[in-house]
Amino acid sequence: MTKNLTASDRVLWPVVDQLGTVRDLVKQDGTVATHFVYTSFGEVESGDTSLTRYLFTSREFDVDTGLQYNRARWYDAATGRWMSEDPLGFAAGDSNTVRSATTII
Repeated sequence: MTKNLTASDRVLWPVVDQLGTVRDLVKQDGTVATHFVYTSFGEVESGDTSLTRYLFTSREFDVDTGLQYNRARWYDAATGRWMSEDPLGFAAGDSNTVRSATTII
């Protein structure tokens, strides 16, 4: 059985930067299907997000919630904040989330 390919079945190749963030989606003929521009915290400013679910740092973007899934927790690029707690907690056992580090000279 063969399937007739439609426009929605096309293959797009991601081009990523040093963080793994998808910057371009390239068609089979080498032309750019869309170019993504992000804010500093990973919110998409421009680009066709309907073409891929993998965006900032190549993590899955959930269009229903507007959040990025990072394997164990959710990230909101609009606010630059994690929406769920790190399941591993704090490695040093310190529950203070606002403690600052000082440099000893």
